[in-house]
Amino acid sequence: MHYHINENAWEKIYEFLMTVKRIHCKNTESLRLFVEGVYYVL
Repeated sequence: MHYHINENAWEKIYEFLMTVKRIHCKNTESLRLFVEGVYYVL
């Protein structure tokens, strides 16, 4: 799958999201698709 957010940026975003208590990070593929969608809209 082609992503708009490169791997280095995603790793930093994912590390940050793991520190936020109310965000569920167990399904990384779904989380990445959601973040990609938000990035695309903005």
